[in-house]
Amino acid sequence: MCENIFLERVETAIRERVNSAETFTAYTITQELREVGISAPHDAVRALVHLMFGYGRLGGAYTRTLCDVGGERGAAWVYHHCENDPRKFATRLRRTGGHWSRMARRL
Repeated sequence: MCENIFLERVETAIRERVNSAETFTAYTITQELREVGISAPHDAVRALVHLMFGYGRLGGAYTRTLCDVGGERGAAWVYHHCENDPRKFATRLRRTGGHWSRMARRL
């Protein structure tokens, strides 16, 4: 996949969550892209999510919290609207073995 198209797809997936004040991790974005047939290397997706946050592209109402989400690599950044509790999202991910669901996104 062309780099520009890949970047656009990642940005679109992130913006959809931000516009709906949803909670997510970089892996949430990776899994969603893979579900629609996009070969998404997680390291690349994670780097883009971190960069977008670092440059303020998620907006001022978004922050991130390092949480144990039950992943193999340990704690992960959970991106969330400042009014959302990231621990609820992390708990849901741990209960489902790290698999995201549309229900978990809104917590």
